[in-house]
Amino acid sequence: MTIPWIQANEDVTGENHPDGDADVANRAPRFITITSGLGADGSWDGGSFPGFLPNFVGSGTPEAVITATVGKFYHDDTNAKLYYKMTGVGDTGWIELPTVATAAATESTFYVGKHGNDANGGRNMSDAFLTFGAAISAAFSGASIVCLDGGTYTEDILIGSDISLFAPHAKLQGTSASGTTALRILSDTWNVIGSVRIIGNHVGRNYGVQFDASEQGSLWVRSVASIGTNVTAVRALSTGKVRIDTLHMNSGQDSRGLDCHNSANRVIDIDIGNLEMSTSDTNTPGPIGVYSSSGGIITGHIGRINEKLGLNVPGNALNSDDVDNKWDLTIDRIQGNGDSTSFDAIRVSDGVVNLRVGTLASAGNAYHIDGGTLRLFTMEISGAITNNGGTLVAKDITDIP
Repeated sequence: MTIPWIQANEDVTGENHPDGDADVANRAPRFITITSGLGADGSWDGGSFPGFLPNFVGSGTPEAVITATVGKFYHDDTNAKLYYKMTGVGDTGWIELPTVATAAATESTFYVGKHGNDANGGRNMSDAFLTFGAAISAAFSGASIVCLDGGTYTEDILIGSDISLFAPHAKLQGTSASGTTALRILSDTWNVIGSVRIIGNHVGRNYGVQFDASEQGSLWVRSVASIGTNVTAVRALSTGKVRIDTLHMNSGQDSRGLDCHNSANRVIDIDIGNLEMSTSDTNTPGPIGVYSSSGGIITGHIGRINEKLGLNVPGNALNSDDVDNKWDLTIDRIQGNGDSTSFDAIRVSDGVVNLRVGTLASAGNAYHIDGGTLRLFTMEISGAITNNGGTLVAKDITDIP
């Protein structure tokens, strides 16, 4: 645990200062680790610091009482407080140094683990909370929640401020077996989800991370993986920015990677680094990488969509399914590396979809149009094509038929 530390003059002995011998007064605040002298609640119990003797000891505040030069320490034995002579001469210029408990309240990381207890303080792994809900209740704007344990956490987690969450080994799922949301974001500011895995409950629709800010907000998911069926890894209901560095779908029937469910004429700007789809579940409907059926506007960039589905697994990398949908995306590469001939890299059932794709390769259909309009601009394309009545405007590679 730490307390703010202000460097003392060299005539203060045994101060255990992290910079070595103290020889300059009025330095900027430093931090020192305290390993003993702590009360049961983790705060300083009023005893002397290990190896440290204050210059003055008394009862009550030193201001207008204790005369000292800059750099001296004074300990109020009656009230268990420590003071430092910061400025001035004579008996003024004393400042109170916060105790451990006060300093800890400004630290911004809270921990969760299977070994934890919600009655704990959550400030380190040995004192971790048991649930994410308890950590969020204790956290504040700008704080981080870290879970390094594995295992499944069955909770309905609600984040209402700009709190970051990192859980690279944990599996999150909601509490309802008939469809629920594991992690719901209500904040209108930046939220960072470091790494999470989402489990589907096989009954009803299960949402992993739901971005549900009331106005324009921003969500950054560094890594998310979906497991099971009927599971959506990230669902965006809000106007704003959604960044996903890595999205791995090891999820089958009726699953989605990113579901843009913004209402008509509301814009979601997406930035996806890498989206991987891998499952052997041949049940229909199959998994969809990026999906929209609500009439919203989707703009942005996707680096790579990598399809590694098993034999005869249905699914789509992209699927637009609403007459009011408006898409405008740039995609570096859609690569079909799996065995599925039932896979449609691009599926347009309705709406207007503008795509600029560097390379479009699919073991199944490169695109499948049932309705709406697909404006496809690509430099390289391979795979079958299906057009059941939609409008295709194609450019570059031999003006794709």
